[in-house]
Amino acid sequence: MSHEAIIAKIESLPEEYRKQLLAFLNFLAEQSSQLAPSTKPPGFKFNWAGGFADLGKQFTAVELQHKANEWR
Repeated sequence: MSHEAIIAKIESLPEEYRKQLLAFLNFLAEQSSQLAPSTKPPGFKFNWAGGFADLGKQFTAVELQHKANEWR
């Protein structure tokens, strides 16, 4: 929905509903400021990469995938 469409919908509301909408927007703004994380959540770590490099000479990648599925 475009900015203009949102404004048009708000302007078409009766005054009492505009007041309720403003109160709700203030509530949402307060809630979102309380929920905003202070730090970025940790991303994926790839410290496991290359962990099976020594097995590459003994097994193919497909064989290792099948073995990993057996372990699940």
